[in-house]
Amino acid sequence: MEGTQLTKKEIGMKTINEIAYELLVHRRTVKRWIQKGLLRAIKIDNTWRVTDEEYRRFLEEAQK
Repeated sequence: MEGTQLTKKEIGMKTINEIAYELLVHRRTVKRWIQKGLLRAIKIDNTWRVTDEEYRRFLEEAQK
């Protein structure tokens, strides 16, 4: 599939804003989690993204 670009939803990624909305926290809180290494993220086009797999791992750890 040459020339085909996948969207973040097809790849399974969330933005900081999406995570903050789902968890009812401020986006700065999510950024702090990333800075502290509690939530792994990558920066794509100046936007932090978290894979769905990493998001699930983070939620499971938070419930312990």
